[in-house]
Amino acid sequence: MSSFHRTLVGIRVTPTPPPRSAEAAPPQAPRANAEGAAKGSVAAASVPRHHLRSIRRNTMPGGFAAIGDTTLSMKAIELDEPAIDEPLTPMQRLARAEREVRASLEGDP
Repeated sequence: MSSFHRTLVGIRVTPTPPPRSAEAAPPQAPRANAEGAAKGSVAAASVPRHHLRSIRRNTMPGGFAAIGDTTLSMKAIELDEPAIDEPLTPMQRLARAEREVRASLEGDP
């Protein structure tokens, strides 16, 4: 599983709100996702298994992942880099490293 997959697995999904009836059901613990737990993902229990399958199945070469009608790309993250004094997110650091490697391979300074 690539680092791009692991990053998507780390996305938290907000739980559904509890029922509004007076006799509300007791809160349920999040179901453990064996696939994510085996990989050591912190938020794996909050991502439904069918989402993980969809992400894996729809991942295309070049770092793109199609989820429903949305296509996520590393290129979109490059545009959102913060000012120099702000820390970069792991995805932004990955995008920057990718650009630097490509530039060094192409011979650009």
